[in-house]
This record gives sequence, structure tokens and C-alpha cells, in this order.
Amino acid sequence: MHEDKTFTRTNKTMPNLTTEINTFLNSCQQVLSTRHATEHSYRKSLEILLGAVNNSLKVLNEPKRQKVGAPDFILFRNGVQIGFRVGLINIF
Repeated sequence: MHEDKTFTRTNKTMPNLTTEINTFLNSCQQVLSTRHATEHSYRKSLEILLGAVNNSLKVLNEPKRQKVGAPDFILFRNGVQIGFRVGLINIF
């Protein structure tokens, strides 16, 4: 049986990210298991996951301050920062 690697959502074809999400969760579990993790400890895992969502995205961890504050990440597509709601991420 052939596994479908895409699904359709609101008329857009999206990749199946099951492997990438499992990798992210496993990475977070490994970080957590050290019992010395801080907020910053998980950022590399999230950076890899965000890049896997779309290979045209560039993910910048710990960018300079913005008018809206100090985001943990900024997302760029083709060298252009994509919107504040999508492009700025703060980890809580």
C-alpha cells in the first residue's frame, strides 16, 4: 500500500510532516531528560521543525530587537520577513 505524503487543506497541498514532528518531539524529550534545560535549550529543535515546514523559509534565532519587542525567531521567505503574526515567534 502506498502512503500518501500530502494532504489538502483549504485548497493547498501541504507536506505530511509526521516524521519532522516526531523528530521534534523526540529532540525535546532528549533536552528535557537532561534536567538542565531552559527555554533556550529547545530552540534548535524548533528551528529545525520550522525549516522543515517549508524549505523556502529561513529561520533566524535570537534576532535583533524589533518595534514589537525581542522575538525569539524571525521567519524569512526569499529574503523578506514574513508577517508579524507568522514571522515573529516567542517561546513561553
